Amino acid sequence: MSKGFQDCAFSVSMIVIGAWLWWEAIQPRYQTSAAQDYGFSPTFLPRILIGMWIVISLILLIRSFGLWSRRVSGSEWKTLGLFVALVFAYVGLMTQIGFLFSSIPFAICAMWFMGFRRALPVALIATAFPLAVWYGFVFILKIPLPYSPWFSQI
Repeated sequence: MSKGFQDCAFSVSMIVIGAWLWWEAIQPRYQTSAAQDYGFSPTFLPRILIGMWIVISLILLIRSFGLWSRRVSGSEWKTLGLFVALVFAYVGLMTQIGFLFSSIPFAICAMWFMGFRRALPVALIATAFPLAVWYGFVFILKIPLPYSPWFSQI
């Protein structure tokens, strides 16, 4: 199988999933919520993220057309399978140990899978980014994230 075909299939599937999520986000039942009164719809941020998802998927689709001659090695499939298993473990652990305690190790492992090996930058980014996301959601947007059973707010 060629790298271009693999990337094309992935991009098309991500565009289809993104379109479905966009269609779901514009449904009337999500436009108003009695629990939130922030001056914007509860789907405001999700629509921004879904829009970014679709744009990135379109860029990947366009990029895939230049990769049709490159073959995919077996080690790439192994790496993909391990990364998918890591994502499933992350999602499962998030509900058990909270967003922060699952996101920091996940970020370290994800960067390692992507080839980043310098310990200090990886540790700083893997700690700072989940903390910033957590702070933004919990304190700025007032959207609760899964919290640790050991601490009530983390």
